[in-house]
Amino acid sequence: MNKKRYAIVGVSGRSKTFTDRILNEYSNIAEIVALLDSNHTRIDSFNETSKLSLPGYSETEFDKMAAETKPDAVIISTTDSTHHTFIIAAMEHNIDAICEKPMTTDAEKTRAILAAEKKSSANVVVTFNYRYTPITTKIKELMLDGAIGRPTQVDFNYYLDTFHGASYFKRWNRYEEISGSLLITKACHHFDLVNWMLGQQPVEVFAFGALNYYGADGPENPKKVDGRRCSTCTEKCQYYLRHSTGGGSQDEHLINFNNPGKNEAFAAVDGYYADRCIFDSDIDTWDTFTLSVRYDGGTMMSYSLNASLPYEGYRLSINGTEGRIESDAFLGGASRLPFPEPPAQNIRYFPLFEGMQTIEVINKGGGHGGADPLIMHEIFTGRNESDRTRRYAGAWDGAMSVLLGVAARESLKTGKSVKIAYLLAG
Repeated sequence: MNKKRYAIVGVSGRSKTFTDRILNEYSNIAEIVALLDSNHTRIDSFNETSKLSLPGYSETEFDKMAAETKPDAVIISTTDSTHHTFIIAAMEHNIDAICEKPMTTDAEKTRAILAAEKKSSANVVVTFNYRYTPITTKIKELMLDGAIGRPTQVDFNYYLDTFHGASYFKRWNRYEEISGSLLITKACHHFDLVNWMLGQQPVEVFAFGALNYYGADGPENPKKVDGRRCSTCTEKCQYYLRHSTGGGSQDEHLINFNNPGKNEAFAAVDGYYADRCIFDSDIDTWDTFTLSVRYDGGTMMSYSLNASLPYEGYRLSINGTEGRIESDAFLGGASRLPFPEPPAQNIRYFPLFEGMQTIEVINKGGGHGGADPLIMHEIFTGRNESDRTRRYAGAWDGAMSVLLGVAARESLKTGKSVKIAYLLAG
């Protein structure tokens, strides 16, 4: 059997989700043929750790990489604002692009990606793993079965704890120009989830936002001074102290911080550290949001995101003409929860004129709430055409999640509601 050939574009902590599986459980059908990254030390480190000698290319050498190694697909996990560059290049070479979410960070880049895919024989896949958790898949099935009739309104409140939420402000995600803000770099997960569950597309968005915890004016900032790093700081703030002795608290985004040797080695090349101070004055995005969203099927959504809370999780409810579905998640495990770990997550279903039904869902385990093994299987073995929930996401799905975030960002700045059609039209 000929193995499918993959090039890794962005040798990041997140790319390990893919490379580990190619090198292990899918090694009989997949192989890595090239590495592309702006930092050659990342490439060298990957080869050394994996005991490989794969060819490496800089961020400007995509065409050369494609010509010399002839990949069937590229896996893109670079910084968010550069995704479009490599997706479009892949489309021009008729190479499939498997892209980490968000697909991109603004409307212009979104339009360019959609246009490039339309001209190409290749396809874009966006890795929305949240669709694949057993809980969310079951909720989608209930929606398809008409369990609550016509959906009328969604309440979705997402909570990032002081470990995970703070991690975004240690990294490049704290800059709107690179990440698009948390409305895109993080919330695209949540927007896509609701778009997919409803089977509808967002039409109009109004949003409020603020920077309440991080940046120079953060209430836990020990001193207004820039340039500190967690690994070398002598003024340990409460965010550091809460998790420095937690033992089990790890985050794939902070792989360099969790491995200081690599952090220093990589930064010696490009100056990027993954443990910068969350109270630096150059942070230019927000950590708290509230949105109102209108969908083309008539459903309305109230959404909120808070990036600094005592625990991590979400509360989701979907109301319809025939009932209500709701579910609460508590994430991070015992080391990060300030209370005993609750029982496994379930779904509460309320038919309009009947009693509550509790729906237990089997989770076979794996990263991201059991989603990673399922999405990786579909990525590496092919789309499951019999999956009625249609979890496999493409460029249009990526676009709708990004543009909802872009609309919220523009609304926040202008104080006006923003229509998705306006962003699509350019």
